[in-house]
Amino acid sequence: MTKSRVEAFTDGVIAILITILVLDLHAPEDVTWIALRQLGEPFFAYVVSFIAIAIYWNNHHHLYQTVKKIDGTVLWVNTALLFWLSILPFATAWVGEHLTAMLPELIYAFVSFMCGLTYNLLDRCLVRVNGANSRVAIVSKHDRKRWLSLAIYAVGCLLTFVWPPAGLGASLMVSVLWFIPNQRVEQEFRVK
Repeated sequence: MTKSRVEAFTDGVIAILITILVLDLHAPEDVTWIALRQLGEPFFAYVVSFIAIAIYWNNHHHLYQTVKKIDGTVLWVNTALLFWLSILPFATAWVGEHLTAMLPELIYAFVSFMCGLTYNLLDRCLVRVNGANSRVAIVSKHDRKRWLSLAIYAVGCLLTFVWPPAGLGASLMVSVLWFIPNQRVEQEFRVK
């Protein structure tokens, strides 16, 4: 199977998700600075989620540049990643309205964790399909950021029971960690 349809579908879904994300931001009902300031928490949650989705898109793009083959398992795992990403606008809207409430933060942290988990699973599936000596295997080898990200998400989930903002904070930390995509992809293409 070729990868171009998966890439096009993923690009389209992510574009829609970013659109849905911004549609949950509502203009203030009043025309005062105080009314605008009240949008601070929803806007902060929006920015964190926008950056997270953009990072997934960037890294997905980089990952697929190293791939020659896909199979049915890759299709389903890629779809699972899109499923979890599609829940992010809902979680963002909820946490944006209740930034210090435990349940919205927990749901946000859990959805973020599942996005990271399915992305890691997608990476493993692509390595399996393309082989241990493939470009995707080379750039994915010893990628500690991936596992550190999952640990940060998991700790964020647990900390929401004690300090609810840890859920969104964990996603922000992972975004900072991944803001620069995997440099090994570009290095691999320079070498060959």
